[in-house]
Amino acid sequence: MPGDEILPRPHWSATRAVSIAAEPVDVWPWLVQMGAGDRAGWYSYDFVDNGGKPSAREIRPELQRLEVGDPVRLVAGSPAAFRVESIDPGRSLVYAHSHDGGAVTAGCVRTGPDGPGHSRLCIACDSGSPRRRSRSAGPSSWTRATS
Repeated sequence: MPGDEILPRPHWSATRAVSIAAEPVDVWPWLVQMGAGDRAGWYSYDFVDNGGKPSAREIRPELQRLEVGDPVRLVAGSPAAFRVESIDPGRSLVYAHSHDGGAVTAGCVRTGPDGPGHSRLCIACDSGSPRRRSRSAGPSSWTRATS
């Protein structure tokens, strides 16, 4: 997956994937606007990660521009932020956050076609460093194998 080079031997890894009844071009705007605070939220538990502010229920045009190096707040009201490491528009976003210069958390959000009128959304997160792993590159599986 994009971003694997950030943590080649993570201590902890998680990958989740879901099929969505929408084309990737319709899913992408929701992904690029994610983030806490001044962004659209994480579409998660808003009381935990967005300061109680509901995540957006619409595409917000002012949040559709995101560039490498931009900060994306982890939690509303906190200075802690991911840094955008790479963007492949319409396909993937890679974020990373260094915890006081020590452990690193890296994440990738990726979308692609999953049959007519459907997308596959895959979210991967790695943290730490000492474990080897690899991921399959095929969009049909987008799963992670660990060794």
